Amino acid sequence: MPINSSAHQLAALVKTTLTKALVLEQAHTVATELGKVTPPTAQAIQTKYPFLHKLLLECYPQTGTIADQKTLDRLLTDLATLEELTVTLPAGVSGEAVAYELQQWLSEYAKDPVIVHANVSSDVVSGLTLSFRGHFCDLSLAKLVSDKVYA
Repeated sequence: MPINSSAHQLAALVKTTLTKALVLEQAHTVATELGKVTPPTAQAIQTKYPFLHKLLLECYPQTGTIADQKTLDRLLTDLATLEELTVTLPAGVSGEAVAYELQQWLSEYAKDPVIVHANVSSDVVSGLTLSFRGHFCDLSLAKLVSDKVYA
């Protein structure tokens, strides 16, 4: 698990597993393009992949260039090792909005860099469930009612 400041900054910028998947796809595409006879310029990467360009500049400024296989490899490694918190929400709730707010909170209070995976499920009527590092927390209304009825 990355514990350096670039990994924390990466988690703060990426925020969700959906964004992580997009960045992984773009990084793999650029890495493939770098192997071509005429690799893309930094300007071409910035135009075609502005968020990837921003990540590389902000998280790895010491490299001096973004069109570099070593920097892309480091980004891919850091992305692969970011921990994920899974939250399941009731239908009708914006999973992305909750994921964004939760990641903002985590970036302020969590020691390790964490990104959020938000699910929306009709199984959760009210409340939410959380899963992290193999631990599960059920804060759904069904669980709270069940605990009261069978207590």
